Amino acid sequence: MPIRIAIQRGARQGDVLLLAKPYLTIGRHPGADIRFDPEQDLRVSSRHAAIISRDGIWLLRDLGSTNGTWVNNAPLSGQHVLAPGDVIELGRGGPSFLIDLVPQGSATAGPAPVRPVERELRPTPREGAIPPWRDIDTGARPLRLRHVVLALSALAILLVALAGWQAMRYHALDRRQDALIARADSLSGMLGQARADAAALRGTLDSAIRDVRELRESVTGARRDERRLDSLGLGLDRVQQRVRPLLERSASP
Repeated sequence: MPIRIAIQRGARQGDVLLLAKPYLTIGRHPGADIRFDPEQDLRVSSRHAAIISRDGIWLLRDLGSTNGTWVNNAPLSGQHVLAPGDVIELGRGGPSFLIDLVPQGSATAGPAPVRPVERELRPTPREGAIPPWRDIDTGARPLRLRHVVLALSALAILLVALAGWQAMRYHALDRRQDALIARADSLSGMLGQARADAAALRGTLDSAIRDVRELRESVTGARRDERRLDSLGLGLDRVQQRVRPLLERSASP
């Protein structure tokens, strides 16, 4: 026995559907047999309710919708045996439709014209309409948002770890720079003492002292530059090797 549904309120108001499938789904999902507008009929869940044909009767069952299903102004609990004249409301104040049962063999009878069951629902923007992303019944959007939050959290952890590694590297370079500066200061003091003790070698010592001081200034300016610090360390080694005999001679009794 076919069932006739006359939509009385909602984006599809005025549509009359003649259906005969034994299991009819109602909702805003694209695969619903009785599909409501996904942009305007926001009180309707994606899979809101179902109409089931069993042993010659039609049953209405809510599928766990967000806003509930109402039959003749009463909330639906469990399932309801449909009768001609029943008014079904999808969410209080949401779209509603009138039920009519068509006797077998008279599917085309009735004053109301029958429109095709399936039609393309084009969103019709209207002032004050609630954006679809605010519909709490849409399951894909919260899942997508959860994935975005997890990705951002992982990125934040990675950035914190990278910042910690960089801070440790800078700290090691700072300590190396300080050690080289202390080494240059020590060598400069030793050279100064040697210059005082070896007047005959003043020219050589003066040149070495100038080289060490220049290297010290360069080390001071090479902040956190690993390659530059390596080069300056080699320069100090060369100067130290050049003046080592003079220093040893000055230090001997």
